[in-house]
Amino acid sequence: MQEIGLKGRHHIPLMAKTCKNKGQFLTYFTKLFVEEVTYNIRFLTERGNNVWWFDGERVNFRSDSTSKILNLMYAAPDITIQKLSNEVGINVAAVNKQLKQLTTKGYIQRVEKDGTWRLIITPSV
Repeated sequence: MQEIGLKGRHHIPLMAKTCKNKGQFLTYFTKLFVEEVTYNIRFLTERGNNVWWFDGERVNFRSDSTSKILNLMYAAPDITIQKLSNEVGINVAAVNKQLKQLTTKGYIQRVEKDGTWRLIITPSV
């Protein structure tokens, strides 16, 4: 075994240093593992109309109307902006503003060919 340390009788084996690094690694790895398992459990079990996922992350919306819009689009991809406005109970300008924000963030896309909505964001239903 290779040794490092001070001159004379005070030697610290290299293995002791390696064990310390292993302890740090195991602590790091355990924390990482727990975080990953917790995330996966949350992803698989969390349900509700206001629970959405995008790019591996949970998305929280400040406005309930945003989740309502997404749920309506999910149920009927061909829904019109006027119908969204009527169903959600907000004016057309507010719907357009939210659709622009959702599009900018990459959560939704408008299919030019047929005018339907494509949701990139995923509901947990």
